[in-house]
Parts: sequence; structure tokens; C-alpha cells
Amino acid sequence: MKFDASEINRLRAIPLTAVLEQFGCEPDPADPKYQFKSPVGRLSIDRQSQTRFYAHDMGIGGGGALDLAQLLQTSQIDKQDREAFKNAAQVLGGDITPQAIERAQQRAKEDKATPSEPPKHSDDPKHTQAVKDYLVEDRKLSAGWVDRLFEQGKVFAGVSPQGFVNACFALDNGSIEQRGLTEKPFHGVAGEKGFWTLNIGKPERVVYVESAIDAVSYAEMAYKNKERDFSVVSITGSSREKLQSHVLENTNKGLKIQSAFDLDKAGDNYHQRVLEVNPSATRIKPTMGKDWNDQLKATKIMQQNPEVKKQVEQEINNRREKSVSR
Repeated sequence: MKFDASEINRLRAIPLTAVLEQFGCEPDPADPKYQFKSPVGRLSIDRQSQTRFYAHDMGIGGGGALDLAQLLQTSQIDKQDREAFKNAAQVLGGDITPQAIERAQQRAKEDKATPSEPPKHSDDPKHTQAVKDYLVEDRKLSAGWVDRLFEQGKVFAGVSPQGFVNACFALDNGSIEQRGLTEKPFHGVAGEKGFWTLNIGKPERVVYVESAIDAVSYAEMAYKNKERDFSVVSITGSSREKLQSHVLENTNKGLKIQSAFDLDKAGDNYHQRVLEVNPSATRIKPTMGKDWNDQLKATKIMQQNPEVKKQVEQEINNRREKSVSR
């Protein structure tokens, strides 16, 4: 089968959800429009463009249906691999039915007609307490730290259009990182992805992590170890370009750059992006678990009950090994 330029453009413009459907990818119940379980792990569609995607477990992103089909077929995107490109085009040209494309286009029209709304700030004491309880009891953040973050407006209780109460972190660009309070919590960003920053003293170094909860967890443990004058920045899923621009800006200010991303493939890729613009950047790794909240929780549980120290270490390190092996 031969493909001319117009046909390639047509294939590239096929809705990403139609491609995901063809490959048997399952929508994530917590965010079924934009998050999916795929053969290459967790995959998300960009909420703004809806033509770009990112495979979180692999740290690979791309744009258009051809890139996505190639990734799902070969677990990589190689612009120079003509055979892989041809195979992806054949799948899109022959296997995806007009009905699947029509369904995807109809869903896109419905989404535009009813755009997602950001959560509404709630001052209801019950909502505020529910968020504080989640952060303190489930995430093991210290109550004093949580109270100060609420006072500063960096964290607040938000209510989604569906009526769910979420822990909301106000990003530097005005967007909101949301965390649901249920056993299998929703996690997403309302608005354009950006950064969440926590400054301790007058920063001389900047530590990059993946989420606001990790940022608070790291800051709390570092502060307890008498570390001062640093900034912790959650990248909150920001693009390569945004992350590298942010790193360069702080590098040019003379600040020391450290990455403290999760111990998994995505974390490795984020660190590599930092190194591309600052080769002298160092990486800090948690000693227990996959991320800094894992370490904070393990530390506090073991302090409260030394008898469970070995059990906690084993359980959290099992989680780390499972994540790294994916």
C-alpha cells in the first residue's frame, strides 16, 4: 500500500482516541477522557491540543496518530525507521474503521460543547478538614506544614463539577493540580501544566520533583535535617521545553540544580532532560520507596512503631522494584 502526502496527513489527523480504541487501550476511570492504560503503560492525551500524547512509564511523547500507532506497535518513536512508519500507516489506513473515527470525532465535539471546569474553591470547614485529614493522615505530612500551606493559599479544598472534594495545589501559572481523597484518587491538572514552588529561606539551590505532595514531603524532611535556603519545585507533568527553560533560568541565576524525581523510568527521563541543559546537576534519590512521600510515610511509621520497620522497608522496596521493572 502506497501513501501520498495527502493520505499521510489524513492518517496523522485521525483522533488519538480512535487509535487507542483500535489497540485495546482502556480509559482510566479516574480521568477517562485523557488518561489511558495502554501496552506501554500509563498514557495521557494533552488536554489543550488533543493531538499530543505522553507515555509516562516510558518517558516518551509525540504528536498525531502515526506517532501514537508506532509507539503502541514498537514501544518507541523513531522518525528514521521507515518500516515502522509504514506499518503504523497500514494499521491506520486499513484497520481503523470509519465508525471508530466518527465516534472519536463525536466525543471531541461533545467535549468542546461542555468544556471541563476547574474545581471551585471551597471554604466549607468540612471540605477543608477533609483535605487536611487526607494530607496528614494518608500522606503523613505534618499538620503544621499543611496549616501554613493553607494560610499561604498554596493548598485549598476544591469541589469538582461532579461534587467531589479534592486537595488542590495552586500552580505558579494559575492552574491547579488536583488530588482526590478516595482510595483510588483522581489526579490531574485543571488548566495548562505548570510548576508548584515551595521556598525555604533564601534559595541557593533548586530541587525538582514530580508532584506537589513530593515537594512538601522532601521539604519537611530536609528542614528537619536542618537544611535551609532551598527551593523545591514540582514539575507537575510539564513538557521537556518548559522544564528545561525553568532549569536554565535558575542555572543562570547561579543556583545549584538538583533533581529528585521518582525512582522509575519516567524519573530517569526527567533527570536526563535536566542534564541536557545543566550537565553539573546532581540527582537525589529516596532511600525507601519510589518517591519522597513514600520515604516520609515510611520514616514516620517506623518512628511510631520500630517493630514494623523491616516490614515497611520490604513493602515499600517491593513497590520500588515493581515500578522500576515496568
